[in-house]
Amino acid sequence: MASPEKKIIWAVDPFAEEKTLQRSVGWAIKSITAGQLATIQPVYFFSAYIMDGPPGISDELFSEIKAAGQKAFDRIVKPIKLNPDGLRPLHVIAESNIPLREGVDRVTHMAKEWGADMVATGTRARKGLKHLWLGSFAETLVLYSDVPIFLVNPRWRKSSALKHILFPTDFSEESREAFHQVLPLAGSLGAKVTLLHKMSSGWIPVVDVAESVNTLYNDVFKKQIDWVQSRITQWEQEAKSAGVVVDSVMDRRPSGSIVDSILAHAKRRPGMIAMTAHSGFAKTVLLGSTTRKVLRSSPYPVWILHPRPKAAEQAGTTPKAA
Repeated sequence: MASPEKKIIWAVDPFAEEKTLQRSVGWAIKSITAGQLATIQPVYFFSAYIMDGPPGISDELFSEIKAAGQKAFDRIVKPIKLNPDGLRPLHVIAESNIPLREGVDRVTHMAKEWGADMVATGTRARKGLKHLWLGSFAETLVLYSDVPIFLVNPRWRKSSALKHILFPTDFSEESREAFHQVLPLAGSLGAKVTLLHKMSSGWIPVVDVAESVNTLYNDVFKKQIDWVQSRITQWEQEAKSAGVVVDSVMDRRPSGSIVDSILAHAKRRPGMIAMTAHSGFAKTVLLGSTTRKVLRSSPYPVWILHPRPKAAEQAGTTPKAA
């Protein structure tokens, strides 16, 4: 049975000085679509703050931006050699004074209308307070978009295929839904999936305590391990039914954060990291901590998945190139 066509929105800045970053995204897209039928829609978001003169961007200026952008984009993708039959012309979103959030909303709306599997873009992975306050298109996209996001760091070294997917999980229902989105891609790539669960250090006594208290801690911790192991067994069976090989890592160390654990295990078996984006207030908190830190520190592609709304499974219309 043939795999369904993959649809990918590539949020790209063809005029950016960092061509390595833009090209890294292209190489990663080539890796995750290897041997598959895929359509790639590059999108460029341009907003100019016009202080003097008439508001808006004239048709003449828009045409110039579109033509120059297409030429610059062609230079970016030339060495990548993406399948020309699946690569659509550059779509340009260009208006004056569009806030970053609105630009992200437009890209997300376009992806949902088209029924895109993901939006791929690059992240500079800069650390520090300045970047946190200034923000970026990639981080805004991750925070506000409910479409799966595929982020690539310029430090990533291109490979012909991504044969390993690390999936950190708390075994929540949201995480399980995301896991089932990972399986089709893993199957098409012939990739192995590793479930990573970091045990909560809150269950582990870190000082000498009374024997009765220590016994209680040990009992609770054992029950937690048994619960996690039962979920691992269940998920492994579900993956096996989908033809995907899954193994697991249960990190029981009382020290170290979940971010440290994710990055350490990703380094041992390079590939890509797939993470669940939680909803509501929890989403904002997690994106401000775990996910954001992983995005800034990981040299490997990171795939941010959302619990799939039923409406998103319906096929949309193909976006028209501007």
